[in-house]
Amino acid sequence: MATMSTDKAIAALRGDDPEARRKSIEELVRAADESVVRALLRHLHDTSWTFRDRLVSVLVEIGPDAVPPLRSAAADGLWYVRAAAAEALARIEDADASGVLIGLLGDRALGVRQAAGEGLARILNEDRLEVLAERVAPLGRDNLAPFLRVLRQEREPLYARLISLRPELGPGSGP
Repeated sequence: MATMSTDKAIAALRGDDPEARRKSIEELVRAADESVVRALLRHLHDTSWTFRDRLVSVLVEIGPDAVPPLRSAAADGLWYVRAAAAEALARIEDADASGVLIGLLGDRALGVRQAAGEGLARILNEDRLEVLAERVAPLGRDNLAPFLRVLRQEREPLYARLISLRPELGPGSGP
């Protein structure tokens, strides 16, 4: 995809015309290559939440080819870029995304911890629970609160198993 075409397609994501947005998403996904993914990631720095959400949706549609750059974006200096990267990684359900998401559970920004926690709660499976329990325990309940809340609400059996492995993460278990 030529740069101008990529720029036009990304610009259409900002617009109010649903048909133009749909066509731009199709074009971006169809032509997705490294330059398209980089362009989408650059635009994650935009302050519009709606626009970033649309960019995340395109990155998710692109799928595994977007994962390596998204891992890099998870270390960006802007909290909302890290949060968008966490959301996209979880929605792509990359097998290695859990490592990045676990790291983001200790992020200094609550919005990043929430995005990482919600994403991790949704992609977590029983096979990885014991490893996860070991890796998240040092982060403490405060950093893990968004993750634990979503896990408890949406995946109660996994939450109960995690608490059985790490009782200190459960409610009423001290500071």
